Amino acid sequence: MKVGYAMLYPYRGSIQNMIFISKMFEREGHSSFFLKCNASVPHCYNRLIKNRGRIAECSKCLLGSVDTFDVSNVTNMRSSLRSDLSSQQAYEIIASSSFSLNRIETDEDCVSEEVTEVQKKLVPLAEITYANALKWIDDNGLELVFIFNGRLDMPRAVLKACEFKGVPYITFEAAYPGIALEINDDCRSLKSLHKIIGDYIDYPLSMFQSNYAAQVAAKMLKKKNFVWRLYNTTPEATTWPKKSDRKILIVPSSNHEFKGVAAWTPEWKHPLDGIEAVLSKLGASPSDCVIRCHPNWSENIGAIRDGSKSERVYVEWANRNGAFIIPSSSKCNTNDLIVEADYVIVQYGTAGIEGGLLGKKVIGLSPSWYSSSGFTAQVHGVHDLDNLNFFNGFDSVDVVRRSLRFLYAFHKRYPQYTNFVRSVSIYENAYFDGADVSRILRAVENNVFDADDCEIASEPIHEDAVVAAFVNGEYERFLNWKEEAGEAPEIHINRKRGYRWIDDMRTFFKAGDK
Repeated sequence: MKVGYAMLYPYRGSIQNMIFISKMFEREGHSSFFLKCNASVPHCYNRLIKNRGRIAECSKCLLGSVDTFDVSNVTNMRSSLRSDLSSQQAYEIIASSSFSLNRIETDEDCVSEEVTEVQKKLVPLAEITYANALKWIDDNGLELVFIFNGRLDMPRAVLKACEFKGVPYITFEAAYPGIALEINDDCRSLKSLHKIIGDYIDYPLSMFQSNYAAQVAAKMLKKKNFVWRLYNTTPEATTWPKKSDRKILIVPSSNHEFKGVAAWTPEWKHPLDGIEAVLSKLGASPSDCVIRCHPNWSENIGAIRDGSKSERVYVEWANRNGAFIIPSSSKCNTNDLIVEADYVIVQYGTAGIEGGLLGKKVIGLSPSWYSSSGFTAQVHGVHDLDNLNFFNGFDSVDVVRRSLRFLYAFHKRYPQYTNFVRSVSIYENAYFDGADVSRILRAVENNVFDADDCEIASEPIHEDAVVAAFVNGEYERFLNWKEEAGEAPEIHINRKRGYRWIDDMRTFFKAGDK
C-alpha cells in the first residue's frame, strides 16, 4: 500500500508519532510518501496566531520538518500551484482557523469584520495547499493518508483533497499515552470514541484499569495531569460566594474550536438559551447561579487577544439577571465550587468530568467527549428537558463509577498503541517495539476504530474499592500509583544527526501556542 503523511505544522511533538506510524507501515512492506509545506503559503494559522513573519516562523517549520528525520519521498509544496476554489470550498478549509484566531463566541462573531479579514488572508493558503495535495495524491498513487489534526487550515485542505479523491484518511493527535486516531474525520470527531464508550461503559474495570483511571482522575482534580495547556494550576481555596436557595454552578466553555461541527452542535442557538430553559425546568432562578468564567479567557494565546468575547456574553447575562459572576482572571478553585453546588451546568468542558468524579449532578448542554457516558444529564435542546429526570433517585456512587470508566476509555481504550507510545512529558514520548498496523487496516475497512484495550473485569471488586475512595474524598492517594513498565524493547524516533537539538529546544517554550 502507498501511504501518505501530511504533517504541515511540524514544530510539535506529534511529528514523532507520525514517524512512528510510518516506520510501522514500512516494516510491513508499505511505501511512505511525505508532504512538506516548505514555506509555500503567504499566511497560515501558525504565523497569524503569533503575528510573526516568514523568517521567524517558517524557519521553525523548516527546521522541524519531516526531512530532518531519516525518510525519503518528500514532496515540497509549490506556491505556483493553485486550485480555483469556490468561496464555499475555501470557507470549509479556513473557517475553523479564522474562528480560533479571533476566539469567537457567538454566530454574530463568526461574520465579524475581524473574522472575514482573516479568511481573506487565508484563501491563498487554501488554494495552494489543496492543489498541492491533489497532485501529491495523484503523482504517488496514494491509497491512505495520515493527517495531523485535520481541523486547521493546511491540514484541512489535505483532508478535503482526500475526500475529493475518495482516498481514505486518518487524522491523528497527541494522546497521553498513545495516539488519538480517527478514520475519515478530523480530530474533533466523536465517532470512534462514542462507539468505544458504548461498548464498555457498562462493564467493570479491572484492578489495573481502576488504578489507572483513579490516577488520571486524581491528577485532573489536583491540576497535575498531562494536557497541552493547563490553566489556574495554583488555585486558591474558595467557598460559595452568595446566599441562595439553590446552588447552581455554570461553567461555560469556549466555542471557537467546535463551531460549525455537526457532532458537537446542540439544538440551542446559544448555550444561554439552554441555561435559561434548564433553570426554568428546575424551577430555579438566575439569582441562584454562580458563573465561573473559564481561566482561558483571561490569557492571550500567542499574539491574539484574550477571550473577552466569550466572557462578555456571560457577564452581560449575569448583570441582567442577577447571577454572580466570577471573572476568568480569578484564582478561585473551581472544584471547591463544584463540591458545594447542587447542580453543575456545562457545555463540554472538563468541569463536567470533575463534577462526575465528585459525584455531583452535572447537566451537559452540548454533545461532548463524555456525553454518552451516562454520568450526566444531557440536554441538547428543548426536547431533551425530560432528561433531567436522570436526577430522580440520583445515585452519586454510580456517577463516580461511570466517570472513572469514561476516563479509562478516553485514555486507554480510545487512543491507539497505548502500550507502545508512552508519555514522558507533553513534548516527548517513549516508543516501544511490537506494534503492527492491523488495527489501522481494520479501521479503514470498518470506518471506525476498535478499543485499544478490550479487557473487562468479571467482577467489580477492585473498581468498588476505588469508587469508594473517591466517594470518601480519598483520591489523592492514587497520585503516586505507578504503572509497571512493559517488557518490549524501546525504539528511538530521532532526527538525523545535526538536528536532534531541535526537540530539546521545544521544552523551553510554554505549553500551547507559544
